[in-house]
Amino acid sequence: MRWRICTADVGRLLPGANGDDRHRALAIACQLGKLETVRLLLDAGEDPNRYNPEGFHSHATPLHHAALAGHLEVVRQLVDRGARLDLRDHLWRSTPFGWAEHGGQVETARYLSEKGSKSTSP
Repeated sequence: MRWRICTADVGRLLPGANGDDRHRALAIACQLGKLETVRLLLDAGEDPNRYNPEGFHSHATPLHHAALAGHLEVVRQLVDRGARLDLRDHLWRSTPFGWAEHGGQVETARYLSEKGSKSTSP
């Protein structure tokens, strides 16, 4: 399935959305690198440290997926808004830094390292 997100639509639907719908939107926006949508959802109170909902790669956080895809501005926004660098995914037990390294996202890995995330092993 191919996902598309329009920030204007998210803003229009946000007042009537429940917590699960808002968190699904955050998970997708981070995976796709939709910075303005991520900002909108964080402004609405979404928790950047909450693991993604079932069906949306629930083994990891939004930061893991943004890091893997190299969406550096989204990663910066999540970190600025309190996303924890030490949370590990439930499958490989790796941090977002490890996901950035695995994805070959050198710039994103460097940023996460500079912010203090250096270890990927438990």
